[in-house]
Amino acid sequence: MYRRLLKKLKEDEFTPLEIARPKALRAREARARFLAGFTLLEMVISTGIFSVVVVSSIGITLAIKTAQEKSSNIQNVQDNIRYAVEFMTKELRQGTLYRPANCQPFGGMQQCGKMYFRSASGEDIWYCLSGGAILRRVDSFQDTCAVAGVPLTAAGINISQLFFYIKGDAPGPADGQPRVTVVISGASKDPRVQLQSSFKLQTTVTQRVRDL
Repeated sequence: MYRRLLKKLKEDEFTPLEIARPKALRAREARARFLAGFTLLEMVISTGIFSVVVVSSIGITLAIKTAQEKSSNIQNVQDNIRYAVEFMTKELRQGTLYRPANCQPFGGMQQCGKMYFRSASGEDIWYCLSGGAILRRVDSFQDTCAVAGVPLTAAGINISQLFFYIKGDAPGPADGQPRVTVVISGASKDPRVQLQSSFKLQTTVTQRVRDL
């Protein structure tokens, strides 16, 4: 009878060591094998952690992309406004007969919205602000800058302010050399507010030709 029982236990794939183990220990091992795997709570926690990581990665990627686009906008604005300012100051420095227009007193100087002068080559030059752009009008003693001027700034930039502060423009050396301070304010045009970049700059130019 013992042999038949031992044979039956062997057929059930129980080793002698397992047969000799306490019944409670065998029950715990069987229960552990039955419970192997993930519980619902573990799956929920794992999914939540994965979702947080994915959302954070997407947010960081979008923030980097936005920063890159804004940096590109700032660079374009700087390049464009630098060209316009250098062009204007070079002509003003070499020009004569500064005749501002649309002026009002401002701290001992004149604050003007338009600027007329004669270039080194003898051309009549106007600078003015119209339609969010800095315009340049050539060969016109009359003030037609706003209607016939050529824009110096790109369409992607909106110029909100352009002022010329004039001092020393009276004939003769009593008030020193004529000098012009140019103040420009504006911002880049972009429908996305977070990508817009504003700027404000000024530069002062002194007439090179002696005012005797």
